Amino acid sequence: MQDQGKQDNGEDGDPQVTRTVIDVLSGDVEFSSFLRAIQQIGMVPYLNALENITLLAPINSAFVIEDGFDSLSMKLENDIKRYILDSYITTDDIKLKGTLISKTFKNKKQYPILSFYDYDYETVFFEDSEVVEPDLFATSQNSIVHGISSLYKEHDNICNQLMNNLNSSKTILIFQKLIKDKETCGKLTNVTGFIPLDAAITFNEIELNYLTFSSIISETDRLKYINGHFTNGYVGGNVSDSQPLSLGTTLTSTSTSTSNCNSNVMVVADLNNNLHNITSQNHGHTVLIDELYKSNISNVLASDGILHFFQNDSFMVDPIVFTPRKYLLGLNNSIFVEELDFKHLNYLIDDNELEQTLFVTSSSSDEDFASISDSHKDGDLYQFVQGKIDLNSSKLVDSKLCYKKLGDNCQKIKITKLNEKILLNNHVYINEDIPKIEVGNTYIYLMDDNLTPPPRLDVATGPYFSCSKSMSYLDELGLIILPNNKKGYTLFLPCHEAWENLELTWEYLTQNKTALAILMENNIIEDLIYSDFTGEITSTTLTGDPIVISSNSSTPDDKNQLMSLNGTEFQIVKNSDILFNQGVVHVLEDVIFPKSLDITLQNLVETTKSFEFLKFLDLFNLSNEVFDNGYSLILPTPRSLLLENITLFTDPEFMSEFLRLHILPSTSVESLLNCESKIPTLLNNSNLSCRELSTGNYMLQIAEGKDKEVRILSKGCTSKTYYDGDVKSCIFLIDRPISPDWLNQPSSSIPHIKLPGVAMGIGALLGILIIFFVTSCFLIFFLGRNKSFESEILDERRGLLITDENDEDNNNTDTDTDGYGSIRIFRGNQYNEGTQGTQGAQATKTSKATKASTSNITNKSNQLHNSHGSSAVPDFSETNYSKNASSKPISVSTGIPGGNSGDSVGSDNFGHSFNPNHNSITDNNHNNNETAGRSIKKTNNNNNNDSFW
Repeated sequence: MQDQGKQDNGEDGDPQVTRTVIDVLSGDVEFSSFLRAIQQIGMVPYLNALENITLLAPINSAFVIEDGFDSLSMKLENDIKRYILDSYITTDDIKLKGTLISKTFKNKKQYPILSFYDYDYETVFFEDSEVVEPDLFATSQNSIVHGISSLYKEHDNICNQLMNNLNSSKTILIFQKLIKDKETCGKLTNVTGFIPLDAAITFNEIELNYLTFSSIISETDRLKYINGHFTNGYVGGNVSDSQPLSLGTTLTSTSTSTSNCNSNVMVVADLNNNLHNITSQNHGHTVLIDELYKSNISNVLASDGILHFFQNDSFMVDPIVFTPRKYLLGLNNSIFVEELDFKHLNYLIDDNELEQTLFVTSSSSDEDFASISDSHKDGDLYQFVQGKIDLNSSKLVDSKLCYKKLGDNCQKIKITKLNEKILLNNHVYINEDIPKIEVGNTYIYLMDDNLTPPPRLDVATGPYFSCSKSMSYLDELGLIILPNNKKGYTLFLPCHEAWENLELTWEYLTQNKTALAILMENNIIEDLIYSDFTGEITSTTLTGDPIVISSNSSTPDDKNQLMSLNGTEFQIVKNSDILFNQGVVHVLEDVIFPKSLDITLQNLVETTKSFEFLKFLDLFNLSNEVFDNGYSLILPTPRSLLLENITLFTDPEFMSEFLRLHILPSTSVESLLNCESKIPTLLNNSNLSCRELSTGNYMLQIAEGKDKEVRILSKGCTSKTYYDGDVKSCIFLIDRPISPDWLNQPSSSIPHIKLPGVAMGIGALLGILIIFFVTSCFLIFFLGRNKSFESEILDERRGLLITDENDEDNNNTDTDTDGYGSIRIFRGNQYNEGTQGTQGAQATKTSKATKASTSNITNKSNQLHNSHGSSAVPDFSETNYSKNASSKPISVSTGIPGGNSGDSVGSDNFGHSFNPNHNSITDNNHNNNETAGRSIKKTNNNNNNDSFW
């Protein structure tokens, strides 16, 4: 081609005529402006010395077109050198090979220039300048001159090209962020860049934060990533004609691009010294890396490099490997990383093969993290969980924090799914905005607060769980901090209303610290039993007693777990575990009583201070029967017994019925607890009926008696049933006694009308007014009578008394003028007397056959009363009678109404009979006649003797 140029372009057609570059410029008037500029700066000798070059000579019109541009604008040497290419290129070469990248000279450095053939216009271009006078040969220098239509502007350097985001079609904001500073960017010169567009970069936000984080490890990875996208020299256009340079400086090392032009493939090394195959398509307008990754935009020139832009970023041979450590740095948890390094726990965040889950705080800065990190420097391991955990359900998981005091068991983390929220240990929420983060075999979850190891027992069971009463008892007993047993503890803690539901039983426990200690210590197990436990184990309580714990099934709704302690079944809510530093607490709705704690019925009666009722039971020899055989008691308050004047000296028949009416057989307790309408008592054919007045308020009445009710104030049950499965024995404290008198009139079939309180009040008021009116009239009528009438009556009564005395002296046993005189009535320690005469003589008139004797039951009552510290009732005798009395008292004999002293008083529904003179409840196959009432009754025996109660 050079010989052809010489022949075609030799002067006068003489092929032996030679010309220089200056000769070519001088021979064409179109180059006069350009030649003058060369001459002015003294570059003629420099041009004459060059060989194998291509000179791009702007024609004169190029200087006119450029506004204000003249020869003086090219007075600098570097401006002229921009138009000198370091290779011999003809227009035929460009037409044949397509797009070519050549190099110019400037400041002893080479700069790329693009030449291409426009097939539409069939024109060759250098940059954006059209070749108007092509292929002017300078044969003596083996060079060629092309006349171009315009000057071309100088390109910015590659650093500025990258940092200024070339145009909207080449969005490289992410790559710009990774270059991040002029120092890094300034090292990129005489290079070719394979730049990924934003859409091609697959880094997530955490990885980008890590790469821009200021640390040695992140800086190393960042430079590695940048170097993987550059190669030394200029690679572009038709790569078979490209000649990569060995010049330039890499960011970490000096590498050499090698060229293998066979099969139009160029092998280049990136700045990490990883090799890539570069090919071109579409006449050099498209560049391919490793024949897989095609450029979207190619051959973008800078003053010191070439840029190609890709929609794929997978061509890096040695991509960055992310680890949990790098992710933690990207999450601004560098202080946590430093702590792990300091404690030699770095293997947890550097090994991608470990299957684990990590909970970290999503702090906005290391300063925020530092403020909370100090509180758990000993608990970093607690944030790591064995295995990869998905937070799709509530569960307990093992952390990597393992204690010797837990028997080398690892402390648990409780995960609770509450609606769509995830809660850790009841107080730390998982960040909903950031899903699970996965790096290697590690899952990372972000929390809104710090996750610390479980605290002490008293802190862990805060007011949220309503366990304050149980905690106060543990505190009183010194059980808040438990001894180190190297196994851990499980506490079954009554909470919420568990204690209140015990009522009288709870009152007994608060008065008996020994019993309370037995209960609490037996609910502390020396082992770790979590709510997800299944199977059966044998362990010991804090008292050292053996205990069998079993759990094999769930409730039908799968919300509760069924467990048992020594056979006592109960339920705990799944995943309700309260974790503390020595073990786990389970919240119970009921109190579990240990086998070693025996709260008896007598204990409960004594708790109510109903000692008088205990005397009643002793009097009738019922204590052993009631307290040892599963009976229950309906217990009136001590004050109500006094108000109703029920004492040891009350009518025995009445007391017999009274006690049986307040004793329930074992089969009746559940009926009363369930507030049923028929609750059998020990009194024959007598049942109680329960009515729920309002929630928790219950009323009792005799089902077959009057419409009178008593209120149940409280209840309490023994502890035996909780372990042994025996029938419950309970006491029910009522506000007043249930009187046998209410049985006197059986309930009528006529419905009772219950008036409201206001109507009853109005009726009472009207009744008082009527009584007041009648009484006033009566007084007015009688006060107006003559006082002499009263004197006559008084004399008449004196005469009658004298007659009575004479009758007694004469032993007139067969006559009785009016049947009886005044009657002395006993009730407790008091007696009432009828008034006789002005001298105050007092007498009791009975039949002549009456003997002066005292019944055995009265003597026993006096003895029992004296034994409990009460004063004895004075004997009824003449020595106790008034010395001034004109007549002496007549003794009263006592006995069992309707029979002799050996007869039974009565029987109950279950074949039991009561006898005050016997020591037990006996069975009968027949019904005795019942006599009701507490008043003294007059009866006639076969001997026509009168006896009085």
